[in-house]
Amino acid sequence: RAQHPKGSAWVRRFLDGCWDAFEGQVFTEFDPDQHVVDPYDYRGRGWTNLLLLDWGFREPVAALVMSIDHDGGFWVWREHRACELSPVEHVPYLRYLTEGIETHVQLIDPAAVDQSDGVAIRDQLNLHGFRFTGWHKRKHGPDGSLIFLKQLIWQGKFHVTRNCAGLIEELKNARW
Repeated sequence: RAQHPKGSAWVRRFLDGCWDAFEGQVFTEFDPDQHVVDPYDYRGRGWTNLLLLDWGFREPVAALVMSIDHDGGFWVWREHRACELSPVEHVPYLRYLTEGIETHVQLIDPAAVDQSDGVAIRDQLNLHGFRFTGWHKRKHGPDGSLIFLKQLIWQGKFHVTRNCAGLIEELKNARW
């Protein structure tokens, strides 16, 4: 499609009828009709399971269970979100979230690893039986993980179940 003088968000809204489109949207590739699927329990498929945790206190903690299929497709199928809880107060929710699921990898965001005062949030959770490790974030420019996620979405290799409503809203509303 040729570039419209009003910009791609304008085209998506007024010509394509996508009312979720806006200028500065990060995940323009995300289409709920294509990427959101009915809830399903992906245990027992022999896939790689991950527990991902994005730490926040005033902004919600987002904990996700994601599975990677044999073809490199990513499936987010369980979610926990809550605000203003201590790390220890999240433990019962994280246990419920991962009950009966062998998580091969447990990743937590850098803010929860690099605590300059007190005990790192990761370490507080690991004292309760978790195995969180951190990942590195680029300090300048678009984060590499955002670009990777955009590519997965564009390739049709990223799906999220409807019961993960917080993630769906975050993907639709993320701004650069």
